[in-house]
Amino acid sequence: MASTTHRANGPFAANSGYEMALTNLAGALVLAVTGPGRFSVDRVCGTRVPKWVTGAAVVGGALLSVASIRMLLNFKPEPPPEPGAEPAPS
Repeated sequence: MASTTHRANGPFAANSGYEMALTNLAGALVLAVTGPGRFSVDRVCGTRVPKWVTGAAVVGGALLSVASIRMLLNFKPEPPPEPGAEPAPS
């Protein structure tokens, strides 16, 4: 639901986008497929996910986290308009 609400703003959270909702969805899916417990998808289906798939998901998540943090650290917001100045036309 949050992804559809913020879809028009693009993918990045800095622009009120759907990045956080997508990250939460990815984490929930990884836990559902590989996570421990009797309610995980692999236990319900009676299958086992290969270790390389789990490792690839962890490495991919780590890379996405590093990229997101780097983008957040490099973000430079526009300075606020000076008092009394007219707003720029949109």
